[in-house]
Order: sequence, then structure tokens, then C-alpha cells
Amino acid sequence: MAVTKSPAFDSKTPPTPQELEAAAGLTVTNEDGQEVLLSSLYAEQKTVCIWIRHFYCGLCQDYISYLGTKITPAMLDEAGVKLIIIGCGDSAMIKPYRALLETPFPIYADMSKKTYVALGMTLRTLDQGGPGNVPEYLKRGALGNVLVSIVNAFKLGKLSSKSGDIKQLGGEFVLGPGNVCRYTHRMENTKGHAPLAELLAEVGVTVPASPITT
Repeated sequence: MAVTKSPAFDSKTPPTPQELEAAAGLTVTNEDGQEVLLSSLYAEQKTVCIWIRHFYCGLCQDYISYLGTKITPAMLDEAGVKLIIIGCGDSAMIKPYRALLETPFPIYADMSKKTYVALGMTLRTLDQGGPGNVPEYLKRGALGNVLVSIVNAFKLGKLSSKSGDIKQLGGEFVLGPGNVCRYTHRMENTKGHAPLAELLAEVGVTVPASPITT
């Protein structure tokens, strides 16, 4: 499986102050098509920032759905924390994506992938990490994931290249308040999202063993 990455790629090394400064000046796009300064999203409080792959990715959809079974905005509010999601597709896909997954968390788009590069998410691959790589959030096998991804692509109603770079990987960071990084995890394969308990422990939130009820 072809893998494209910069020589400096590392999954855990935090961004340097210079890299954080460069990322802070970049913009992402909200669901209304308005550009938003990235640093404004974590200026006032600790923020769990999840960069996903393209909007058609069934693995990322499983991860976001799994989040919704374990945490709510109210739980994060109690800890003085918020959570945002950033994808590498067109902002026109955000509203149908949120509706499909029924996620309450705000989603932004960075089709240019400049924020990905600035924070070291330079790995591009379709590698799934081998048959033994079965993360906690995975709902189905490889074939099932492909089929569901295709079905969901039609449900999104935007079957086009605007979903984003299919090889681009994302990552998870805890940023803020201010230009501070408290946690770094960059994906190394398409199933490589951060373990949820590890990620939320960095902001003082305990993930319940059982799914939450709303």
C-alpha cells in the first residue's frame, strides 16, 4: 500500500510553537460557508479538535457515531471543554454529514488541507493497519464498511470529489485556551483514530463504560 508522508512525520510529537503559530493564522469553513480563524475555535477554552478524513469515509463516520454514544456537549460543558470536528472536504457537505450521523458537535471544513499540514498530519495512505487492527469504534468489517460508505455517500447527496482527499489522514489534538497544545495524536492508518478514553482523559472527562442515554 503506497504511503506518502513528510520525512518529519511522527504520530505523537506535539507541534512546535512555530507550527502552532502558523496553524493559528489559517482558516476553516463553517457549515454556512463562512471562513473562521482556526485559533478562534480554541482561544477561550480547552478544545478537543478532531481532524477526520474525507466526508465519505465510513471509518470516520463510525468514530463520530461512537463519540455520540459516549459523550454529550453537556458532559463537556461541565468540564469546561468543547469538541469540534474538521474534515478535508467541501463545506457544502457539512450539514448533510451532521444530519446523517446525528452529531451535536460543530463541524468545519478545510478542503485546502492547510491546517492538516501545519499540524503535521502529512500522512496520505489507504492502509488500514492490517487484519489485527480492530479499533473500539469499528462497527463492521472491511467489505461492510465499503458498502456502507457507498450507501452513505448517496444519502449525503453530494456524490463527487468534494468529499475530500481519500488518502488524507487526520488526527486528534487538545488545543487551548490560547495557542497551546495539550495532546497530540496523528493517524497512521485509516483506522488510526485516537482511543476515546485516552483523548478525553486529557481534558478530565471520563468515558462511560455503557452507551449514554438521551
